[in-house]
Amino acid sequence: MKASKHQQQQQQSPSPSTRKPATTKPTPTRHKFGYAPTLYAFQRYLRNPEQLLPNSNNNISTPATDTDLTVLYCDSTCIIVPDKYPKSRYHILVIARDQRLQGPLDLTSADLALVQHMKDVGLKWAREHAPASLSNSAAAASGGGEDRFSIGFHSIPSMRQLHLHVLTKDYDSVCLKKKQHWNSFTTDFFLDVDWVLAQLESLARNGSSHQQQYLEYDVAEKEALIKGPMVCPKCRAVLSRMPDVKAHVAICTGGM
Repeated sequence: MKASKHQQQQQQSPSPSTRKPATTKPTPTRHKFGYAPTLYAFQRYLRNPEQLLPNSNNNISTPATDTDLTVLYCDSTCIIVPDKYPKSRYHILVIARDQRLQGPLDLTSADLALVQHMKDVGLKWAREHAPASLSNSAAAASGGGEDRFSIGFHSIPSMRQLHLHVLTKDYDSVCLKKKQHWNSFTTDFFLDVDWVLAQLESLARNGSSHQQQYLEYDVAEKEALIKGPMVCPKCRAVLSRMPDVKAHVAICTGGM
């Protein structure tokens, strides 16, 4: 006997257990991200970061761990986590919680206070927790100042969600393996946070009150820096290969 139209539709419809889950559209962004398995990894931290804290007072000195997720600090606008693949002996990330902000090019003058706050909490945490022995600089030996750390954003981020890098300037890590790793932190590919703040301040001062003004920079120019020569940011020595980099960072004190 021929099946009715209703029976045919039932047979063709997948059961609830076999249906593909609905996918969430990514937040619109001015950035273009390449494929990476970890592109959305920060979302795991951002779902409920408060639940990863051991108490509810958000003490900046209180770390918390939940299996493979570690949250060092969180407040209503950002969280701090350790970089899982640190490029220096001490390396943390300050991640913005605003889903609108996928990278630096999404920043506007309205985000000036947020970026300043991200810098302030990241620097405070690093000053309190990065051992002074990690650097041979005078700033480190005297207890550590802002000069002890590189603080900024990657101009072409590899992961979605705005995140600020705070790392010591030793660039000594087993995770720093490739030319692109070195150049992404030691060239102008790395957007110093004070430069970003100055640009946002300029937008706020000179921009139109009726139209959003975004942070701007030449993406193609930044991308070329990744492919350029490896240069020591302290003494400006040109380094040919990664073994040369490893040997050089162990002894270089130039410009410090």
